[in-house]
Amino acid sequence: VKKLINSKDIERELTLCCTKYQLVSTELDKKDKKFSVSYLIQGKKEEINKLPKVLFEKEWFDSFKVE
Repeated sequence: VKKLINSKDIERELTLCCTKYQLVSTELDKKDKKFSVSYLIQGKKEEINKLPKVLFEKEWFDSFKVE
């Protein structure tokens, strides 16, 4: 499915696993038809560790990176 995801959909998932989050950057790749967003997140380690699984279950999710 190729569609633009509303930021509210992403933030709804973040509220399940994070106490605070802030949008850091966005990137649009027209050639590959991808839109990427980066968030700085804060929360308990146990809760943040649940985030990849929560996102992986979403149809619109493609990748997850921790730095």
